[in-house]
Amino acid sequence: MTEKDLKDLEFAIKEDIDYVALSFVKSAKDIDDLRKELKNRGKNLPVIAKIEKHEALANLEEIIDRADAILIARGDLGVEISLEEVPLAQIKIIKKCRLKGKPVIVATQIMESMVNNPFPTRAEVNDIATAIIQGTDSIMFSSETAVGCYPVEVISTVNQVILKTEAEMEKQPIPSNYIFEKAEGDPLLALSYSACILADNLKAQAMIIPTETGKSAKRIARFRPSTRIIALTTEETISRQLCLVWGILPITMVPVSTIEEFYQKAEDLLLTKKLINAGDRVIFTSGAYIGLSGGTNTIKYHIVGDAH
Repeated sequence: MTEKDLKDLEFAIKEDIDYVALSFVKSAKDIDDLRKELKNRGKNLPVIAKIEKHEALANLEEIIDRADAILIARGDLGVEISLEEVPLAQIKIIKKCRLKGKPVIVATQIMESMVNNPFPTRAEVNDIATAIIQGTDSIMFSSETAVGCYPVEVISTVNQVILKTEAEMEKQPIPSNYIFEKAEGDPLLALSYSACILADNLKAQAMIIPTETGKSAKRIARFRPSTRIIALTTEETISRQLCLVWGILPITMVPVSTIEEFYQKAEDLLLTKKLINAGDRVIFTSGAYIGLSGGTNTIKYHIVGDAH
């Protein structure tokens, strides 16, 4: 890391950012070096590894394991490898991130023509839909919204494409069990998969997930259930970080002391926000003890308005 990198890192920490994105990652060591710098500054921020070097593709498994999220920087990646390899690399990276439960972002020249025009090309719309079908968590814009003439139209257009594409995808059998088959006996992943299947079979209106670190909600999201995922956390920072992850609606709530209190407070909060209605079928996942990270061991089926 250069002196400028460290200066930028100091500024980012001061501004209370939610993620640190590391450019030109070649190996897991680069991520480890950044984490050491963060630790030296008393911070433990999640790291996004930008895949834009050919070395990163050779070390993809270890990079995904070590990073908190992955960004496919197709512009620089297209300089490092041949252009015809970039689409295949995108498919490979997204699939590996899905299998490992790591959020993945597709970036660069998503709506490049809209820097100067109010409408995208057909090819750009197809590019967005393809990334969604492949399973990306997020799409990131650069010049389109940073210096472009039509930033609002860019967001409006991509939103329409996302909603239409995902509405069609929901007609397919969801969730697929191919990710679960890679779980290797992980009990937390098995419980998350079971919650998705239960929600799908019961046609639940929402899955309500208490999460201290965001991991519980991410385990649910990796299966891409057709049921809406509502993540409830007491930490505003975690709520913001979860905005990056597919399908999660993060809500910040006041701390509670018991699981029974959580059920009641969660229902009251979501009714007030009109995110659920009386009579809705919902699925809760939780642990026996509130505030214990990694303690999820319960799936609860509940009809909104009934006594807990």
